[in-house]
Amino acid sequence: MKKEEMVKELDEVLGKANIKLVNICGEKKSLEDVIITLEHTKDSVIVRSGMNVVETIPNADVFGALKKTKRAMWSVVDRTRDEVCGKTERPEKPEKAEKVEKGKFDGKMIVGKAFDDLMGHINDLIIMANAKLEEMTSGKFPYSFDDVIMTVDSDNAGVYVYSGRTPVCSVVRMGSKESLLRKIKSAVWSEVDATRSAIERRQNLKTEADALSEESKKHDKAVEALVAAGLDASIIGGCDAEAAKQIVEAVQKSVKIANRGLRLQFGGAVDAIAGSQKSAKLIVKGFSGGFIIVADDKPCMVSRFPKIGNNKVVSKTIAFIEADVQAVCESRMRYLRTIQQRIDREIEIREKSDKMNSCIGGLQLLSAGM
Repeated sequence: MKKEEMVKELDEVLGKANIKLVNICGEKKSLEDVIITLEHTKDSVIVRSGMNVVETIPNADVFGALKKTKRAMWSVVDRTRDEVCGKTERPEKPEKAEKVEKGKFDGKMIVGKAFDDLMGHINDLIIMANAKLEEMTSGKFPYSFDDVIMTVDSDNAGVYVYSGRTPVCSVVRMGSKESLLRKIKSAVWSEVDATRSAIERRQNLKTEADALSEESKKHDKAVEALVAAGLDASIIGGCDAEAAKQIVEAVQKSVKIANRGLRLQFGGAVDAIAGSQKSAKLIVKGFSGGFIIVADDKPCMVSRFPKIGNNKVVSKTIAFIEADVQAVCESRMRYLRTIQQRIDREIEIREKSDKMNSCIGGLQLLSAGM
């Protein structure tokens, strides 16, 4: 991506962010105090909100600058939304509910009107989050709105929030309404931000993957034409077939190790995210110009073969690519581990709910017998 392309994409995001600010502020807050502006200098991008500098971002790394600038702009939108729409403040002193979340279920349950009020606030929060998610997923890739739509469920022990099939958080119905709402609000907006980042990252990767595929098709046609004409195909350059084969084999070996025991480690997380072990596995797709690693038909990594295919270059390339593949695998494992922890937490709370239901049922039977 060139800097000119980055500027164009940032201008599009800037317009969307400021439209969002117009809708949020209304008559409650002066738009001039928060409106976002961008200044592109030779070495950086300066993000301002009103007259204040939000962040100065170096632009040497175009993709990094693009990501950080988008994040800075959306942070202004989220902060303004909290100021205008109201934000549950953190209590000055830790409450008993903080200890409850570590696995203890002793304490005062939130019931009756207090719980109804809490669920009303949570439903309003989910509506706001879904409005953002629907806007983010308008392009249908890498997620449709149905893939990430947020829902909430509850029983007599806890409250559970999901994004599509993926658990977002599970909290015990104990302590204060404010404490629980704060935790759920934090988890929901963190998930929205994570989804936004994932969409941007995957869309950029898809653009790179599509470009690699198209370049490879053109290269293959050129090679066919030269061979048909009885000419040496090496005149058009590119990595030779043997070197490319060595690189792909090394990548496949790294991916195979990463996929080993996926369901044994994270069976529940795999089902929640991908629905099946097959779609959750990393798969290598090779082209004449490079390769793509995908999971659930979505690109996770795109790499091109070196132009020069001697042993020294190939060895260095393999070492770099193996490190990149390992980083991708570790990132995916961390994500699966996080989802598995959320699933385990939900199971823990729902088991408590089942026990509470059993106790209530037993008391009702005793009452009926008496």
